[in-house]
Amino acid sequence: MTLLCYGDSNTYGFDPRSYFGGRYPAEVRWTHRLAQATGWTVHNAGENGREIPRRAWELQDLLRRAADADLVTLMLGGNDLLQGSPFAAEDAAARMDACLTALLTQRAPSTVLLVSPPPGGLDQCRPVPPGCPPGPLLSGLGSEAGGGLRRCRGLGGGAAL
Repeated sequence: MTLLCYGDSNTYGFDPRSYFGGRYPAEVRWTHRLAQATGWTVHNAGENGREIPRRAWELQDLLRRAADADLVTLMLGGNDLLQGSPFAAEDAAARMDACLTALLTQRAPSTVLLVSPPPGGLDQCRPVPPGCPPGPLLSGLGSEAGGGLRRCRGLGGGAAL
């Protein structure tokens, strides 16, 4: 099983104590821990400062990287929200919807997983109760491309299309 983890500094494993973009040790990064726990081949495509792809070349980069993966995770949106007013959560949701629509033209919805970092870090992670629906801005994402967001059980709050 091959997994592409496409995201921002949270996926990259950025260590905020470093001055020049240093990373946490591999054994601390969630992507490495996932590979160790599953035995899967996990490609960490995290990049500091990455926003949700919206330009043609950004979407093409994502599609190219995703082509050889069995599963794709997207962990994005935090940097988009740092843009400040007038940019809002609704704008990030619209960007994610356009990104997912492009991705789902080439992938089955069951092969895409949206990931949200737990507030306060991994040591603060608590599972979301089964049956708890996605938030109102997320519930319709990917629906035009045949997907539809639903909460995944046992994934600590992840959502799958």
